[in-house]
Amino acid sequence: MKTIQELYNEVMASEALKKELKEASQKGKVEEFMKQHDCNATMDELMSFLEGVQSEDEDLSLDELELVAGGTHSESMFCYVG
Repeated sequence: MKTIQELYNEVMASEALKKELKEASQKGKVEEFMKQHDCNATMDELMSFLEGVQSEDEDLSLDELELVAGGTHSESMFCYVG
């Protein structure tokens, strides 16, 4: 089973996974995406992780900014904008 950190690292390193995640986010299927990639985290756990990532590095990369576009706390991964 992967941790959120491991899945996050994989997504940030793969254009294909970024695209897949973005599509899942738009459809409100982020938890399904995580499970398909062997991560059983809840949305609450994911949001806490992302808040921690953002507070560690206030400047998001261009890739991260693209993934957070739309920015609300909903059923979408990387959808947190401070």
